Amino acid sequence: MARLRKTDKTNALKQIGLFADLSQRELGFLASQVTELAFPEGTVLVTQGERGREAMVIVSGTAVVRRNNRKIAELGSGDVVGEMSLINQAPRNATVTATSPVTVLLMDAREFSSVVEANPSVAVKVLKTVAARLAENESSPV
Repeated sequence: MARLRKTDKTNALKQIGLFADLSQRELGFLASQVTELAFPEGTVLVTQGERGREAMVIVSGTAVVRRNNRKIAELGSGDVVGEMSLINQAPRNATVTATSPVTVLLMDAREFSSVVEANPSVAVKVLKTVAARLAENESSPV
């Protein structure tokens, strides 16, 4: 598989609502902090109940989200998995499994801290997304 160039990573990150308002410079810094990984179909990307320590953006491919073995969502290019883990490193609230080969940009909590220190606006956006997800999880049937 060909590796993404920094500009490709930057462009992929810009498509994410969480990062859409960042400047080109901020996006470039963010792109330098992520790790590109590829997984085959069937790979479990995150497991419900396990402690989260990283988040990932799906660059290509698809995945299914299951909570308590019930399908709750399908994910694709541009979707973010596990951003709540960057804040609280709490147990995952769902299992996400690749339904095709996927390429992701992964960021762990340490890398995220570097980004936030350099760009506090990212923290505000992530916190808003986390709050929305928490509200959604509270109102969703389990």
